[in-house]
Amino acid sequence: MKKFAALFALMTCVYSYRSFIKGGLTPSFWKLVQRHADVAYDFFRNDSAWQVFIGETPHNIDEMVPSSLWMGPYMLAVPKLRGKQVFIYCRKGRYERSQTELNLALSGLTS
Repeated sequence: MKKFAALFALMTCVYSYRSFIKGGLTPSFWKLVQRHADVAYDFFRNDSAWQVFIGETPHNIDEMVPSSLWMGPYMLAVPKLRGKQVFIYCRKGRYERSQTELNLALSGLTS
């Protein structure tokens, strides 16, 4: 289990750093999301600025979330899904408002 946690932490860091370099979502945002994964997962599922796939991405992912319109994938383990990995994509030009809303909501929660 410790190996999985270490691997997950490493993958989260790599994806977070990649998004930071692209000028997209910040590592501090993903750290907050990871701390409140269940709440963030519900938020992502209910906001059209995000696409979430549970377990694995579909074979036609490039058609569903073309890279010209979407950024990702960002990976998150969601406790209420028994730790299943979800793959998250954010819509370019629309995720900024949504990210701000989620940041405010999550910042008010206790760890």
